[in-house]
Amino acid sequence: MNLKNIGKNAGSIYARSGYLIHKYFHTYLAKSRFGMYSLKKLKVLIAVFIVLVLILSTWKMGYFEPFHKTISLSSTDVRKFANLSVPTELVNMAKRITFADKVPLLAMINEAYIVPTHSWLCNTKNMGIHSQVIIIATDNNTFNTIGQRWPEVNVYRFTMFEQLTGAFQFDQPGYRLLTFMRARLLLEVLKQNVSFMNIETDCFWRKNPLNLLSSYKDYDFISAQLGYPLEMNNYTVGFSFLNATRRLVNAWEEMVRRLQENIETDWEQTLLDTLCKSNFAGIQCALFPYTKITDGKYYQRLEEKKKVAADPCVINNNYIIGLDEKILRAKLYKHWFLARNDVSCLDNSDLVKQEPC
Repeated sequence: MNLKNIGKNAGSIYARSGYLIHKYFHTYLAKSRFGMYSLKKLKVLIAVFIVLVLILSTWKMGYFEPFHKTISLSSTDVRKFANLSVPTELVNMAKRITFADKVPLLAMINEAYIVPTHSWLCNTKNMGIHSQVIIIATDNNTFNTIGQRWPEVNVYRFTMFEQLTGAFQFDQPGYRLLTFMRARLLLEVLKQNVSFMNIETDCFWRKNPLNLLSSYKDYDFISAQLGYPLEMNNYTVGFSFLNATRRLVNAWEEMVRRLQENIETDWEQTLLDTLCKSNFAGIQCALFPYTKITDGKYYQRLEEKKKVAADPCVINNNYIIGLDEKILRAKLYKHWFLARNDVSCLDNSDLVKQEPC
C-alpha cells in the first residue's frame, strides 16, 4: 500500500463498506415509502452487506495477498535456516559499535515496515543513537531505501526469504517464519560473543532508554514485559537486551530448537519466558519496569480514560491489528514523525525528552 495518502486511504476498506451500507439503506428507505421493497428483501440486503464487510475485512488483514500463497511452514522452509552460517558482516558491524563503547541496536524489518522505520528514525534523530542502529533488511528494497535515506544507520542485507515483504498479521505463516528467522540469526550473533539490544521500530521513544541497562549488569537477558493483566511479568523479545553469556547462548539455542520443532504452535517469547522462569542453564533474566517500557495497552488505557504510566520512556505500538491501524494510532497521539511525503521528518520535538530515562 502507498502510505503517502494514509490520511485519505487508511481504513478505506471499512470506509467503503460503510459508505455502501449508508448509501443503499438510504435508497431502500426512500423507495420503501412507495412500497417497492418488502421486509424479506431488506433482510437479504442486510445479509449481503454483512458478507461483503466480512470479505473486505479479511482482505484488509492480508489473507488474500498473493505472496501469502507462496509461504508455508514446511520443514523445507524452516530447514533453510537450520545450518545458517555466521553472518560475518553483521557481526563485524555489531563489534565496531561495541568497540566504540556503545550498545548495538538490532532491528529486523521487511518492506512493509519501511515507513514506520523512517518515522522511528525521525523520532530518535537527536538522541545520538543512529550510529548504533543496525537494520536487518529482509529484502533488497528495504536495504536500499533505508541505506539511502539514513546513511549514518548501519544496514545489513539478509534476503534468504525475500518474498516475506508483507505486513503479516499475528499468527500468519509469514509472521511465524519472520520471527524464527530473527531468532535464528540472533543466535549466530550471540555465539560470536556480541551483546546487543533487539528492538522493533513500530514504537515511540519518548526518552533514550539505554541508560536503564546500567542497573542490570549481572543479568543475561532483560526485556520489556507485557501489559495485559494476565501476562504481566512475562518476558518478551521485541524490546530486550541480550548479554552474550554462555548461559544465554545455551538458553537461546534451546528456544530456537523448540521453536523449529513446533513452529506452527509455539512462539519465541513464550518459549523464552518459560526458559527464564525455570532458570534454564542457570540463566538470569530481569524485566524492565513497565512504567518505563510500556506497550500498546498504554493507548488502550488512554482511550478508556484509565490511569497510565506517568513518565514512560518507550511505548511499543502493539496490541492492535493491522499496520495501517498502528500508523493511525501513532498519528492520533502525535507519536508519528513523518510528513505526508513519507520522507521529511515532522518537528514533534516537544514530545521527545532529551533527559535520560
